[in-house]
Amino acid sequence: MGQVGFGQPDDGVIQTCYLVENIHEAISHHVSKLKVGPWFLLEHFTGIDPIYRGKPSLADVAIAMSFAGHMNIELIQPNNDAPSVYREHIERRGFGFHHWGIAPWHFDRDVERLRRSGHELVFVAGVPSGGRVGYMDTTNVLPGYTEFIELGGAFEDVFGRFYREHRLGRPRRDPFVHGLTRRRPLASRPSVAPGAGSPILSRRHAELGAKYAAKMGRAIEAVIEGDGGHRAAALGAGLQRPRAGIEPASQYVAGD
Repeated sequence: MGQVGFGQPDDGVIQTCYLVENIHEAISHHVSKLKVGPWFLLEHFTGIDPIYRGKPSLADVAIAMSFAGHMNIELIQPNNDAPSVYREHIERRGFGFHHWGIAPWHFDRDVERLRRSGHELVFVAGVPSGGRVGYMDTTNVLPGYTEFIELGGAFEDVFGRFYREHRLGRPRRDPFVHGLTRRRPLASRPSVAPGAGSPILSRRHAELGAKYAAKMGRAIEAVIEGDGGHRAAALGAGLQRPRAGIEPASQYVAGD
């Protein structure tokens, strides 16, 4: 077992995630009470070709990420009432802890390993880095889901830049790095649903990995000084729906 760039073990837990009612308030509480920040905020996220319990997903969520030491901390706020791995957990247990994130090199193998142990794959989607995320329902034996976050593509670039911003330790005022808004259409991408005898999702590393790694690397490359705060460019196209591009709506970085 090795390590990812921000110090957590590959094939081990790299993330803890919590469901919140108001992501802006949750970020502020994490900054003021736990000293966790800065936060990278995506106002809307759906994933690429998202599948929830065998059907295309219409769920839209806001996502914020930061670090506590080497551990990635994620906050998720549902933006609509569409059925989802988030909404079902809220209905069963309310807001609060939702999942652990594990970063495997062998995504399909690990999904199948938990499937054989009786845990269903309840949500799977592609992400702009060229990899995939998949949520396994481990709530019958653990107090949350297990998310597999596939290594490869632009994973290290994206998470590594988040982590480096966290390590800067500069004076900060507000609890946000950036917001994202739609910009222009992207090239259409074929939908690939999971099925018997087929991959969970198409292997986007080979098709899109290099393309997205370059695009995302350019998009989040610089942290820009401005007005006493520190602003970062947004993540680039592809973080919302498969055919919706996005651009940064600058906001200040988190404050201690």
